[in-house]
Amino acid sequence: STPFYVPETTEARALLQRFEDEKEVFAFIVDEYGSINGIVTHEDLAEEVIGEIADRRDLEPLYHKISDRVIIANGAIELDQLEEIFEIPFPRKSTVVTLGGWLTEQMGDIPQTGASYENEYFHFHILAADPHRVNKVYIGVK
Repeated sequence: STPFYVPETTEARALLQRFEDEKEVFAFIVDEYGSINGIVTHEDLAEEVIGEIADRRDLEPLYHKISDRVIIANGAIELDQLEEIFEIPFPRKSTVVTLGGWLTEQMGDIPQTGASYENEYFHFHILAADPHRVNKVYIGVK
């Protein structure tokens, strides 16, 4: 399908109707100059208008504690939560929020299954990833 573009001034309910009419799952948001300012998904928009939608992914735990020094984490876990778990900071160069985004920032590309990364506090090993995101990560305290 061709990309679906909407002006940033489009009201949420009108956009939700366009998603339904055009059977699209995401749209590019453009400003008055035609520059892309972001992406909105049908699910995100529906949750804003209707309220939270529980799906299978939301029910999966974001991490499994293996020991005091090791967890297996979902790439979508927020850095703030990891900082609480380990009481160790995750320094950021930008506004990244998730572990997957942070590892991508640190490594310079989306890490693939089998990749490893270390910093002064942790050893990370990518257990599962697809071309677009990090799914599962082993995190061990050094």
